[in-house]
Amino acid sequence: MAPSEFLGNVLLLIVGGNETTLIPSMVSEVVRWQSPVAHMCRTAMDDVEIGGKTIRKWDKVAIWYLSGNRDQGRFDNADELRID
Repeated sequence: MAPSEFLGNVLLLIVGGNETTLIPSMVSEVVRWQSPVAHMCRTAMDDVEIGGKTIRKWDKVAIWYLSGNRDQGRFDNADELRID
């Protein structure tokens, strides 16, 4: 590796680390706002009741991250991107 390449990599690490520490909540908020995964499916291994609904063993359950990440009961102003 040439000395200029090495210096360039070091500078990228320094600047990248500096920017992420300036806004500590930005990464989690951006992932909440635009999740890299839209949904996931799971199979119930036991009967369970959640929110007054019964899920039986072997039922398929879809997890929609967009719905959870915009839950007004969990996030204040859930439809706003807030990195502060």
